[in-house]
Amino acid sequence: MAPLTIAYWDIRGLSESLRLLLEYAGAEYNENRYDGADKSVWFAEKPTLGLDFANLPYMIDGDLKLTESNAILRYLGRKFGFNGADDKEEAILDMLTDSIMDIRNGFVRLCYNGSHTEEDAAATKEAQKARFAKFESFLKGKYLTGDSIKYPDFHLLEMIDQHMKWDASIFDELPGLKAYHDNFFAQESIQKYIASGKRPQYCNNPAAKIRN
Repeated sequence: MAPLTIAYWDIRGLSESLRLLLEYAGAEYNENRYDGADKSVWFAEKPTLGLDFANLPYMIDGDLKLTESNAILRYLGRKFGFNGADDKEEAILDMLTDSIMDIRNGFVRLCYNGSHTEEDAAATKEAQKARFAKFESFLKGKYLTGDSIKYPDFHLLEMIDQHMKWDASIFDELPGLKAYHDNFFAQESIQKYIASGKRPQYCNNPAAKIRN
């Protein structure tokens, strides 16, 4: 079977958690990256791909075609063994996955608000610190639910990394999350990925006021 394919804009955005999972797993995969400044190629291809709910990111794995970043993340988690051990743990992973989206959405609203003020940024920083603090309290070990990495970890780790690029002082009073982040990004497979030049330079599209 051919390697699976993921596709997104040529940014980290909603797809970087998928890349981090695949790189950590040592999986072979292909990518289609679309230009966020000139979206004509994506709009031309979009109706030809056979996607039930055409959007970015999308994933194609054999005859399976998926959209929605969290649906793809959950699928890859099951495929590569980063899912829960039972229904109880799966329910907790679902809760974590949705809670991490609250962090992403809070930050994205600021990044794409072209008229945001210093006061808006300061308010967002405080709100994000409060959201991250809940995860600091939740950490059960090396990773969110213990010493084994699970699929929500990849999204939270990416969000910590994006916020560190924006304002690392958010984590001054969150040493657990900082150690969690630093440990993951020091791992050989992730260091190799970063050094390869495959990781997109920017987190957000050119329309964003904060591209990181």
